[in-house]
Amino acid sequence: MRPARRSAWVAAAATLAALTWQVATVHFNYRGNWTALFCIGEKSPMPAELESGSWIFPASNGYDGQYYRIVAHDPWMQTGLPQFVDGRPRYQRILLPAAAWLLAFGQPGWIDRSYILLVLLSVFAGTWFTAMWAAIQNRAVWWGIGFLFLPGVLITLNRMTVDITEYAFMAAVLYFWRRGFWLGCWIAGASAFLTRDLGLILIAALVGMCLLQRSWRRAAMFATAALPAVLWILYVNHALVSHSITQSESIALIPTWVFNSPLIGPFLAMIHPQNYPLGVWMKTATQLLDDISIAGVTLSACVAAAEVRRRPFTLESFLCVLYAALFVMASSRGFWADPYSYPRAFSPLVGLIAWRSVTGSRAWPSIPWLCLLSRVGWQLGPQAISIIRAVVE
Repeated sequence: MRPARRSAWVAAAATLAALTWQVATVHFNYRGNWTALFCIGEKSPMPAELESGSWIFPASNGYDGQYYRIVAHDPWMQTGLPQFVDGRPRYQRILLPAAAWLLAFGQPGWIDRSYILLVLLSVFAGTWFTAMWAAIQNRAVWWGIGFLFLPGVLITLNRMTVDITEYAFMAAVLYFWRRGFWLGCWIAGASAFLTRDLGLILIAALVGMCLLQRSWRRAAMFATAALPAVLWILYVNHALVSHSITQSESIALIPTWVFNSPLIGPFLAMIHPQNYPLGVWMKTATQLLDDISIAGVTLSACVAAAEVRRRPFTLESFLCVLYAALFVMASSRGFWADPYSYPRAFSPLVGLIAWRSVTGSRAWPSIPWLCLLSRVGWQLGPQAISIIRAVVE
């Protein structure tokens, strides 16, 4: 059987596993209400038409997915829905919400379903490209299943963020680069940046590799991959200002959680742990897992910095170095205090570092990935326990 077909079977298995989890948690934890996956909080104002019939988490601020859901219902900012979004970055990360709107033909009753479907399609695509990337490196295609267990993928499946689609495009670029399919790299890079601002790292890595290889024209070509997202960001800024939703004329190309106080954020989060409203041992265990998770990212950043000396220097190495630089700049304490925030940003890095355990003979590169996975798993634990109890009873 050809690698492409074997990879498709691996991708289908990963997608089925993701769907099974979603069906189980929605059925047993949320009484069959699929809007619960968007994590809509009672404290976050929602448009009446989207609040009606939705699963609302009481006394909660909700999470990012609730805002991407709003964007998906009005991606072109033609109604009053943008006023319920918590900031421009939600609209700047347009690809997944806009694709959901297009897939649903703009029909409000279909948009939530199409969004969830596209998240599952991202699982399939990301796993397929990861499996093919592994096959090129003479590894079994079943290693592609690792895509499903990236911390950010598990978070997206439960919170409907856009990160999983960014990861899928990153996996596509890694595969296309090794195959020498430059147009595919350009399309996937541009799409990653349109999906989330961190996709710019992928474009920077492509340009940087071409400059190292003295492929000047190719570097210029990849640099233009940032233009679609830049043009869209300019349009979002103009549209929101014209609707009097924001008074700021500045253009946000870089996340707000960087450049404040480099290198301080993660250590402040470890020194001043979150005061969780939990019992004594649960609170202590959660705070300990927070520290372990942050330490895992710190370790992966240190390992990534050493990639500068790696020969031959690869696109994967370049990505690791850029993520190490991002770690230095990611200084906001709030970013590091959220157990779902930094794992989403650094999932590609811990995944690339963990890949060394597959290509080499040492297991330690998997430690950062396991550290983040343990914290995400702990957060999802109550859902899993409820499912197990319901099945057993």
